[in-house]
Amino acid sequence: IGAEGPEEIAVSILAQLIRQMRTKDKVHLDS
Repeated sequence: IGAEGPEEIAVSILAQLIRQMRTKDKVHLDS
């Protein structure tokens, strides 16, 4: 983990949150 570590972690967390939101939306649409 270099100087860009914190930023990469933040981006990864945001990406995971977006994926979770999309999966939830897909579930609602499917059901």
